[in-house]
Amino acid sequence: CLFKYYLDQYTLMHGPLDDGALDTLTRAAAPLATGVNVRLSEWPQSYAAYEQRWAATVPELAIDPVVRQEFESLSNLTFLGEAWGAVGYALARIGGPAYQFMTRATLPHEFRELMGWDWTPLALRGIGRDISKSTNTGARTWTASTPSAM
Repeated sequence: CLFKYYLDQYTLMHGPLDDGALDTLTRAAAPLATGVNVRLSEWPQSYAAYEQRWAATVPELAIDPVVRQEFESLSNLTFLGEAWGAVGYALARIGGPAYQFMTRATLPHEFRELMGWDWTPLALRGIGRDISKSTNTGARTWTASTPSAM
């Protein structure tokens, strides 16, 4: 998931990568994957193999309520209050809503669904406009599954 998220964010900000770069990054991401829950022998050596593994894995994913709550805390920054007390809670109140919006905006739709987060056409237009203004890559076409469809 972390590798997919990295690729989605890079593509969102800088545009698509060529096949050679994707293959190189896939191999380079092995320590990230093996540090979480994938054996080195199971990590794909090409981006095409990674995409096949991803497509086979996504339908099997589930997020239990405890993990969902932790992800929610990460997405709205309330974990800062748990870590830093009053200062963290103040930061979460100030930055949490915008950070959560961007988190929801940049997740593949499958993960938004697993989290129980909606994504409206109005939000979709807003994030597409915001990203187009903040990048030099030009306007993007945003769909219900953006960014993973890019």
